Amino acid sequence: MKHIMRRKTLTPTIAENKCEYLVITNFKSDLKDSTKKDAIILSARVHPGESSSSHVMEGLLTILTGDSPKAQEMRDKFLFKVVPMLNPDGVITGNYRTNLAGFDLNRNWATPEKKLHPTIHFAKKMIEDLGKTKTITLYIDIHNHSRKKNIFSYGCTGRGLVINLVCDIF
Repeated sequence: MKHIMRRKTLTPTIAENKCEYLVITNFKSDLKDSTKKDAIILSARVHPGESSSSHVMEGLLTILTGDSPKAQEMRDKFLFKVVPMLNPDGVITGNYRTNLAGFDLNRNWATPEKKLHPTIHFAKKMIEDLGKTKTITLYIDIHNHSRKKNIFSYGCTGRGLVINLVCDIF
């Protein structure tokens, strides 16, 4: 797995738990080729009570790290940065929507404070730093909804960015 996935620590949380992320790509590809890869970012569990987002994330990781020709093609074309759990403290303590400081982290992306929202602060920094060297093609933050059923998506089209999701990628 070392040639397709690397595990890293994004930041310690308020409770000193690790907020980890994965880098998934074909690390064996030519270095010159690798620098041209666009990036895709995936994250989940910003709201601890949305436990089914972990199941979706597990399925995505199984596909991305699998042996299928489509998975190999995706790793050849893209660099994936995956944060499976943006709010580990909230998940560990059994909170429904908040972190240990009592904040809904999903409402603090605009101006995250390093001490109160460390996982969002460092996730945003990771995304900004990545955007300096790569084109970020897609960012998917996986959630549940209390009233919607099946699969749905909300998206942004600001600043001329339009994202077309292709359902048969895998």
